[in-house]
Amino acid sequence: MKPKFDMGQFQSRHFTNKKGKPFRTKPHFAKFNTIHNATRTRVYMVLYWRRFKLKLNTGLTLGQLVDESGAKYKYVKTRIARWCAWGFLQRRFTVKNGHAVFSYSIAERGVHFIRDVVPTEWLEKYAQMIRDTRKTK
Repeated sequence: MKPKFDMGQFQSRHFTNKKGKPFRTKPHFAKFNTIHNATRTRVYMVLYWRRFKLKLNTGLTLGQLVDESGAKYKYVKTRIARWCAWGFLQRRFTVKNGHAVFSYSIAERGVHFIRDVVPTEWLEKYAQMIRDTRKTK
């Protein structure tokens, strides 16, 4: 079990956005009891599990992500481009059933989010939600 994160342990990181503008992370506490971080975290967890536990380097399409995570399609569809732009996910073109679609996988920043930012108790809760989603299929 991860120890509780103390802001005294926070280490600022430097990133560069798409336009080449550098920025630095600032300390803050994210809340995970709302739909926004809950959905985002579940999507990242599915991709994290796929990459590190199942050792699969291929990504998932939007529909597959929604099915696996139990998230709402419309919400993920409107947010996923932003998550890619922020560097949490990577997006690639792939062909599925003769159609070009995007395939998503977790990026370095998404891995950091799952490993270091999300509290263990919320990871456990979201993992149970994902398992419950898979049972109902």
